Amino acid sequence: MSPISAEVELQKAASSLKKSPVLGSLIQLNLDNDCTTEDVLTYFENGWQLYECLFTCLNGDEVFYMIPNSLRRPLIFYLGHTAVFEKSGFC
Repeated sequence: MSPISAEVELQKAASSLKKSPVLGSLIQLNLDNDCTTEDVLTYFENGWQLYECLFTCLNGDEVFYMIPNSLRRPLIFYLGHTAVFEKSGFC
C-alpha cells in the first residue's frame, strides 16, 4: 500500500470513529514512511479505545481484583501495566 493510500485509509477510519459508536482497528502505521504526529496520536487513541472497551465488559469492581489464572496477576495489573508501557513508548 502506498503512503498516500495508507494516509487516506487512516483519515477515513479516524473520521468514522468520531461518527460511529462501533470501534474498529486502524491499519498498522508504517513508521518507515512519513507519519505525522497526528497520525501516531490517532493510531494510539484508537488502540486505547479498543483496549478500554475490553475492560468495560467486566462487571463490578471486584472483578478487577480476581486472578483468572494462577500464572497471571489480577486484571487491574494489566489495566495499569499497559498504560505505563504506552506512556513510556512516547517518551
